[in-house]
Amino acid sequence: MHANTQIPKVIGFERIDAVHRDSNYYNAARFFWETVVNRRTVAIGGNSVREHFNPAYDFSSMMTSEQGPETCNTYNMLKLTEGLYLADPKISYIDYYERALYNHILITQRAGKGGFVYFTPMRAGQYRVYSQPETGMWCCVGSGMENHSKYGKMIYVHDEQNLSLTCLFLHS
Repeated sequence: MHANTQIPKVIGFERIDAVHRDSNYYNAARFFWETVVNRRTVAIGGNSVREHFNPAYDFSSMMTSEQGPETCNTYNMLKLTEGLYLADPKISYIDYYERALYNHILITQRAGKGGFVYFTPMRAGQYRVYSQPETGMWCCVGSGMENHSKYGKMIYVHDEQNLSLTCLFLHS
């Protein structure tokens, strides 16, 4: 199943719930999130091989492929996680957000030279391929430009009456 086709659909479910307060959509988004995070995600927070979800009980393709988790998938999982957390501030959401942001997204921009990573290989000894500035425009370049603005985004959250500090950054 093409992962980054499914994740945006589920972000839509979460948004429908946020606007219309339809718990069926919230429950679908939560179930999807729990399934992906708990059964298809590796330590860095990524969840795909060659743009597709790896089998839930067989991560071997992730260990042998030169194409590991796709940055856009993690970008979209962060969007979904943020929406779910704002609706129901569970620690599991912010734990995943922190893990994915700092273990996957942080390494996706080439410091000092520009360029963004499409895939983050999990295969031992494999290297990352960065886009070439002004010549490479993958999907992960577009979302990659947005990714690095998220480092301070979920430190504080608020509703109409409260301002809260999340656990992001507090685990170190």
